[in-house]
Amino acid sequence: SDREMDDAEYGATLPDGSRSWTGIRDLNDREIQTLAEECVKQVKQRGPFLNFSEFINRRLSKDKLGLMGALQSAIDYDDDNPDPKSINYKFKSATGFMIKPADLGTHSFSTPEAVNGSRLAGIPGYLIQSDLLKPISNTLGVRDDTFRIRAYGESNDKTGKVVARAWCEAIVQRMPEYCDTSNDPDVAARLLDPTGVFSDNSKLSPDNQRYGRRFKIVDFRWMSTSEI
Repeated sequence: SDREMDDAEYGATLPDGSRSWTGIRDLNDREIQTLAEECVKQVKQRGPFLNFSEFINRRLSKDKLGLMGALQSAIDYDDDNPDPKSINYKFKSATGFMIKPADLGTHSFSTPEAVNGSRLAGIPGYLIQSDLLKPISNTLGVRDDTFRIRAYGESNDKTGKVVARAWCEAIVQRMPEYCDTSNDPDVAARLLDPTGVFSDNSKLSPDNQRYGRRFKIVDFRWMSTSEI
């Protein structure tokens, strides 16, 4: 069907009068804007990502970052308190649509918090992380923090005449590791509180707070005038 569902519980009304869940979604500007803002928040909380896996998959941790990946967290940021501006609000807005750990009864689960969210999550029309990744997966690439730096120097005689010139080039790469290895690479340099305010992470050593990630010179060469 080419129809977007008008009722999250019963689906779209088809031309023959029947109802069916469909995967068609028509997102408005407000929903897209909210999703973009939430994606930025997740990147700031989790980055820098060391690889594709860390961006797409959940963190191997026991905190909230261990429940789902960055994109899915941006989509379902309002699981605790459904927001009319969120992209899946229609699946969370009605009584009984949401499930909480308390609904699991007496059954024992290792991570009951993982159940928190809409009961309709995953049905056709409910936007999930893979819906965002499918159209962009063939163009995604890992950004390598590698920089080409060129420098120039000269020597002057007593009269100020240039008697020698030199040019050099260095390929410098920013590494995931901090300058001071007492902090692990996955420790965030800055923290974001629920109100969107950033603060320096006090867990970093003084050297890491000042210098940050380690830079490594991977190549160096002198250059000739013909290369300038």
